[in-house]
Amino acid sequence: MKQSRTPFVAVVLIVLPLYYGTATPVGLNTPGSFVQTISRRPVSVSLERIEVVEDRSRVVIGSPIGNLRTNDEFRLSIIDQDIRTVDDLLSTTFVAVPCEKTDEFRLDSEKHSLYSITLEMATGNIVLNNTWGLGRNSNSSFVCFSYVSGALTVKNLFRFDPNSHGYVRATGFNDSLLGIDEAGNTFNITSKPATTTISVTDFAFDIPIDFDPLSTPYQPNKRVSWSTPGVVRDGVTSLEETILMSDLARQIGQEYASQVATIGWDDSTTVAAVNKLREIQSDLGDEGAHLRYHPEVYLAFRESSLSRTLGTASVVNGVMGQNTVPYVFFTNETDNSGVHHPFMVIASFSVHDVPFRLLDVPRPPGSGIPRGSGYAQQDVTRDALLANFQVKIPLRDYGEVIEIGANDMLTGGNTLADDEGERTIDAWNYASNSAIGIAIDGVLIYPVLNNTLSPAMEKGEVTNIGTHVGRGLNLHWHADGHSATGNGINLYNLPDYEGHDHPPLIGFGLDGVALYGKHESSFAGMDGTDVELNLFGGHEHGSYNYHYHAHSVESGDLGRRDDYEIHVLLKGAWAGKIGPIPNFWSDKNKQVDVTGHSIYAGFARGPRGSQ
Repeated sequence: MKQSRTPFVAVVLIVLPLYYGTATPVGLNTPGSFVQTISRRPVSVSLERIEVVEDRSRVVIGSPIGNLRTNDEFRLSIIDQDIRTVDDLLSTTFVAVPCEKTDEFRLDSEKHSLYSITLEMATGNIVLNNTWGLGRNSNSSFVCFSYVSGALTVKNLFRFDPNSHGYVRATGFNDSLLGIDEAGNTFNITSKPATTTISVTDFAFDIPIDFDPLSTPYQPNKRVSWSTPGVVRDGVTSLEETILMSDLARQIGQEYASQVATIGWDDSTTVAAVNKLREIQSDLGDEGAHLRYHPEVYLAFRESSLSRTLGTASVVNGVMGQNTVPYVFFTNETDNSGVHHPFMVIASFSVHDVPFRLLDVPRPPGSGIPRGSGYAQQDVTRDALLANFQVKIPLRDYGEVIEIGANDMLTGGNTLADDEGERTIDAWNYASNSAIGIAIDGVLIYPVLNNTLSPAMEKGEVTNIGTHVGRGLNLHWHADGHSATGNGINLYNLPDYEGHDHPPLIGFGLDGVALYGKHESSFAGMDGTDVELNLFGGHEHGSYNYHYHAHSVESGDLGRRDDYEIHVLLKGAWAGKIGPIPNFWSDKNKQVDVTGHSIYAGFARGPRGSQ
């Protein structure tokens, strides 16, 4: 499989004349990706010089000749350049993480969170090192600094120990003041010590108050070691099993192979996808049925998803430039009665293209190891791995339910309410205990509530963009970061509204219902602004058919005692009818099938491509 060059273009809308449903939504648009748009956006920040470096503060390291900065080759240099864009900000910002001694801290790159600053012994230069990613080895290290009166001093060095899968303090290391190697434009411990300045930015990197309303104490538990056999997937050892999804492409049926001939967005696979949609429209029309949405809705989602690539080094076994969603294709299979059930299949790694930092989460999920142990004895999840999902979004319009409980959830342990023995069901708890949707970046969306029927953000479990990882170290959404921070580097952002008549398309429920961004007060004239959302969090207006919106509710609406705002992507309960959807539930457990090898997911008929 060759990997295509990601196009810079936005959404290409291809008109398909055969359509038996609603008209084209006039305001259809999708959010910009990090690499193509967000990283280039102008940003305005103020720097405040500090004398004491606090826990996980975002700092800019200054010198008489400029600020320390990293590039996308993970090299450090001192550059005399203002912070003008989001990329400038991320590349110039470092996170100060406490070391063993309270007055010492290591410095992680904000943009490339797997990398920390260390000392290159041969040259005495300060460099970036892969400290937390798959490429680390016995030579990996980080240094701890102190900062007193304008002097940045290297105090200690920690090396990676492959036996313990942790970092161990190096012995015999002497304090070294930092100076400037002007020839190499970097800091160096062998040159004349230079005055340094440490400043903090006023950019909204912090966890927003609504994502930690109870001010949960930061948990000091050790970080889960993804490289320890038996802890996570028996240890992550290579990229090959996940990075290209070549196994998936080989198993796709011949009739769909042309849609997955190339990873990412590509002209030829787009033509094949359009042709398949035309076939689907015709077959559904012959059955007196139709697509839930105009084909351009699915094509817009497809192109935006396939155009997203990793622009930060933040995923343990990810590679800069790889597609976060390798394939999106359309299938058109029939059931035993000859009825067509077409799907949009999204083959996803479930990782963000925007920056995220799990290290900030106050109380992340625990590892569950040792079995039966309490949270205090467990390592906690602060790293993300590539997942391997094949998510099926039904294309046929099966209609909507009008009340909670009308969808059959295979009761007896299959909903959040069942898990906790809650008999009173509502739109929040009558929900799958796993994924309920997928965002346009390919990351799965989970309900607002966690498995204890508490909002996941109430106890400080999510990042500042609204996600976290579970025990498998796979990312998933619980909340809407844009609504909570508006900092411009979320799944969708205010610039995505400009020049459009409707909030952007940002995902789909697994019931096939489209998800759009929230209606913003600053864009009050947009289509549907005056149409109230129903109990499922959706509405219908104009040419849009029924769809969901991200939105906010007061915590009291969920019976919470503390007063804060809940920022919703998807509530939990589905409005779309799920009963007629084939292979909706997994045969292996009482969860939605997001990994199954069925014919509806495009797999060739046979032992692994069963119906």
